[in-house]
Amino acid sequence: MSPADFRSLITASGLSNREAAEALSVDDRRVRRFKSGEDEIPATTADRLAAVAAEALAAQMIRSLNLAAGGHVELAKLTISESAINVESELSPPVARAVRAAILTRLAEAGLKIERENK
Repeated sequence: MSPADFRSLITASGLSNREAAEALSVDDRRVRRFKSGEDEIPATTADRLAAVAAEALAAQMIRSLNLAAGGHVELAKLTISESAINVESELSPPVARAVRAAILTRLAEAGLKIERENK
C-alpha cells in the first residue's frame, strides 16, 4: 500500500491519527511515518487499515440510508447494485478492489441484498 492510499483510507474512515494508531496496534508516530512514506507499510497493517476503513464506510452508508428513509430502514428490504459501490477515487486499483469487496461483505452482513454483476 502506498502512503497516498494509507492517507486516503484514514481520511475516508474518519479516523484521527490516534484512532488509526489504536486500530492498527501501532503508535501515533508510526502512523505519521506511514503517511509520509518514511516507513514502509507492512502488508498486515495495510490489510487491517483496509478492513477498518471498509467497516467505517459501510457504517456511513447504512447511516445515510437510514437518514434518507427518515430514521430507520429495513436493510433486508433493499437491494443495491454491486456496481453502485465505487471507492476508486484516490485509491490504487488493488486497494480500491479490496476495500470495495469488504464494504459489500459488510453491507450484506447487515442484511442489504447485493445485486451481483454478471461478468
